Amino acid sequence: FHLELCRLAGNSMLVESWRHLEGRMRVAILNGAAWQAPMMARDRHAPIVDAIERADVTAALRVVDEHMASAAERFARSPESA
Repeated sequence: FHLELCRLAGNSMLVESWRHLEGRMRVAILNGAAWQAPMMARDRHAPIVDAIERADVTAALRVVDEHMASAAERFARSPESA
């Protein structure tokens, strides 16, 4: 899902960056267990897919920005404070 979004953006640097981070993100997610589970839920990604399916670029950009900000904030917090 994430790699495809990077590809669809048409930005080779973004694709390369994701490929570099993908393994680390996967390890972080798998090691995060319960405190990160809400971030990986299908409903957190559905608004992105919906906006893309509607070809609503403005909405897609907004929901991706919101998703990324939320993910960054969650990863920055320790599991104890999540």
